[in-house]
Amino acid sequence: MVQQLLALLPRQIDSLPQAIAIAAAILGALLWLGGSRFSRTLMTLVSVTAGALVGLQLPAWFGWGLEGWATAVLGAIILGISGYALHKLWIGLGLGVVLAVWGGVGAFVVCGDPQRFVWPVGGETGGLYAHVVDLWNALSPEARELMPYACCAGLLSGLCATLIWPRIGVVLLYSCAGITLLLGMGFTVLNSAKREWLQMIPSRTSSQVIVLLCMVAFGAVLQWRCAPGAGRTRLADGR
Repeated sequence: MVQQLLALLPRQIDSLPQAIAIAAAILGALLWLGGSRFSRTLMTLVSVTAGALVGLQLPAWFGWGLEGWATAVLGAIILGISGYALHKLWIGLGLGVVLAVWGGVGAFVVCGDPQRFVWPVGGETGGLYAHVVDLWNALSPEARELMPYACCAGLLSGLCATLIWPRIGVVLLYSCAGITLLLGMGFTVLNSAKREWLQMIPSRTSSQVIVLLCMVAFGAVLQWRCAPGAGRTRLADGR
């Protein structure tokens, strides 16, 4: 599975993107091993950033006669407050999104042929929506049929698991998100700079899945066990 996905990564990247990828991999490692200790702060920062980015685009999307910065500030305030007050919901959505990405990648590998996949080349005037449509059309018919179900199943699983077991949802979110960022950015750097190191990856898909699940479990158990008593209470309450 990993060998198939490596075919989608760039064979050569410049020094600046490489440095950014290394920094992102380090951030992923920190989230994997200890992100839950700062969960409410991180969720608030994420929600503020999301609100600002969405608010910045709202006037263009709906044709409003407003400056982007005004709606960006309003969006940052609204979503920032929701990120702090509705921490459990944001954790569930975050875990659901990560699991949806995993489900989408799994459906792409199972139903498609990553080694023959060609990234669509969009025009300079094409917007984000046009690029997404081109990417969707580049997938195989089988992948387009299965991927929505896999992504919805992942999203609902993460959301429901967090609402039922808040503490488990918190540690799983940061373990899954951290390991995804660590491996994704790490493989990107290695594929460009140290391709021979990738030969150490097990060739069998079952072995790769077992290693991935073990890494996720290690990060979750470590965060569960290392949290101080007060932190454990906060995790249990979803705060």
